[in-house]
Amino acid sequence: MKKLSAILSVPAILMAGNCFSQQVIATAGSTATGAGIELSWTIGEPVTATGQGADFYLTQGYQQGQPEIQTDDQQISLREGWNIISARVIPEYKTMDEVFKQLITLGHLIKVMNEEGKTLEDWGVYGGWTNGIGNLSTTEGYNVKVKSPATLLIEGSKYLFPFKIDLTSGWNMISWPAAGEQNGMDVFSTLISEGKLIKVMDEAGNTIEDWGVYGGWKNNIINFRPGEGYKVKVKNECTLIINESGIKSEIVLPAPLVSTHFVPAFKGNGTEHMNIHVVNLTESGIKPGDEIGVFDGNICVGSVKIPNQLLSAVSIPVSANDGLQGKNGFTPGNEISMRIFRNGKETELNIIPVNGESTIFKKGATLIAKADMSTGIDEQDAMFNVKCYPVPFSEELYIEFTQSASAQTKIRINDILGRKIKEFDPAFINGRNLVIWDGTDQNGAKAVSGFYFINVENENYNRIIKVTKTEIKI
Repeated sequence: MKKLSAILSVPAILMAGNCFSQQVIATAGSTATGAGIELSWTIGEPVTATGQGADFYLTQGYQQGQPEIQTDDQQISLREGWNIISARVIPEYKTMDEVFKQLITLGHLIKVMNEEGKTLEDWGVYGGWTNGIGNLSTTEGYNVKVKSPATLLIEGSKYLFPFKIDLTSGWNMISWPAAGEQNGMDVFSTLISEGKLIKVMDEAGNTIEDWGVYGGWKNNIINFRPGEGYKVKVKNECTLIINESGIKSEIVLPAPLVSTHFVPAFKGNGTEHMNIHVVNLTESGIKPGDEIGVFDGNICVGSVKIPNQLLSAVSIPVSANDGLQGKNGFTPGNEISMRIFRNGKETELNIIPVNGESTIFKKGATLIAKADMSTGIDEQDAMFNVKCYPVPFSEELYIEFTQSASAQTKIRINDILGRKIKEFDPAFINGRNLVIWDGTDQNGAKAVSGFYFINVENENYNRIIKVTKTEIKI
């Protein structure tokens, strides 16, 4: 799956059990094929062979002098917590325990993990530092967790370009072999045009992905950088080709404002992110300066502060629990809840999915959602008050609200996937409105147990309240 590029000069090549010796070709050339390798020679030159094996590319020539092997060193900065890293040089000693030896000696390293879940970590009395990964692969990225900020030094020879990385269907964790930065959209333009790419994610949870009607393909990673690794999800097996040089994007996205009220439980970047994109900030009642937190129960797993210039959408990467240092992230399968903080008050922020995803935590997933306060957080409370009771309910849900006589209000019931279940168009009655939902859909069929969103809106205000329907009579 992964390929390594190098330049070597040897009297013979032994790969996959096949030996190809140097010889002078006096005809139009020749091609030899063995298990996992293909070599070809051209006429009128010293013998030159190019081979591709399961783990490498090899270019070999018999020349007057020995071909020069270009070497370099690479310094990779690591921040406390999780990082995704990759090498752009081929070290002489490739075993993972040798590559990370200095970080182990200095006491910085906690764990290294590859895309298959194999690790380099300390087994304590059961074996000490154990390398379950094997050798460093230059096509792969690696999850690395450190106790404190550190620098990893890798010395070795340079790659050959263009560089090919085979991708399997689903998630891959890849390297960035180029010495310079390149625009991420350019790197994946071919896979996007071929309809093969689903999502790219960096170590902080920023993505390149298709937002559909809410913006199409968006690049929140901007440039790919040396030393970084990236997660890539594709629809089927394909090959990513990376050139030695490319155009660097000059776009600079403003750094997300840090919430001081909602502080995530994880350190640094977090890991195994899920992405939550809230797309209707202007209509939702969210204001500049508001702080939004995403929670798994009482654990904050991601947060953001709305900038002074209100955007149409905001992205919140949320981190999974890594099982190493207490509950420091979400547990897949748990329900997502969100809160908003304004002027010293904190209240629930309800969300309705608009991309077919549920409001359930899932590693690597993307939730695009519309949001609104479930209860008012400012002066709007007195002008447009909505109550739903009993919650949870089994047979009937009372939806009560007050408003002015001139407002035309509609009530829409959506399920957890954002699908419309039922809609009401209540009449104004003495300043008080009351709608009773009998728990059935638009066709009169009984709605299943689970979460539902009550959307009460008119031309001035919008309220979204999440309720639970159960089979148990309340």
